[in-house]
Amino acid sequence: MLVFYHSCGERRRQMEILYDEAEKVHARHICLITDDQRYDFSIMYTEQFQGKSMVTCLQTGNMWLLSCEDLEMGNEWASRIRIFSKDVGILRTFFQNALSYQPLVPEA
Repeated sequence: MLVFYHSCGERRRQMEILYDEAEKVHARHICLITDDQRYDFSIMYTEQFQGKSMVTCLQTGNMWLLSCEDLEMGNEWASRIRIFSKDVGILRTFFQNALSYQPLVPEA
């Protein structure tokens, strides 16, 4: 166990690292244009987070963990990154394809 200490005025603060994992990730950077809006995303495919990918909206700076199953459970994922309601259907289809992608990982 690795514990860090920091003196902050009169108090001593402590932080413990619960886990620290390193891995090579595959990233995809996409710019999409609909009739009225531009969307820029980065998708990080990782083995962490129960198979969900890290999706970042570059306009808002919001990042969320997303899987194909999440896309079928309402539109919360869309509201988090301010997707226009008329674009939700087409972006859902895009993300279903993008999140189904399994990058090839070379065998060791």
